[in-house]
Amino acid sequence: MKDDKRKETLEKLEQKMFDQLTKAAIDLNKYVFILNMMSHLQYRWLRKDEIGSGKKYQILAHDAATVRKVYEGLHNIKISDI
Repeated sequence: MKDDKRKETLEKLEQKMFDQLTKAAIDLNKYVFILNMMSHLQYRWLRKDEIGSGKKYQILAHDAATVRKVYEGLHNIKISDI
């Protein structure tokens, strides 16, 4: 059985997130911080091994309107773990 799922790379998803944060008027250099970077190797019997990676970010927003824009923007690009 072939795994045809197309997963988006972390770099592409990260760039989409940065684009949405910029649209929400978040200064990436001042208000976006990496909290944690992780990776893991998933061994699969009779399949190709997979290496997963992830990052956790902290975003500082100063008002409710900006928070709403951030949530909507991340929802639009299907980032739901916020």
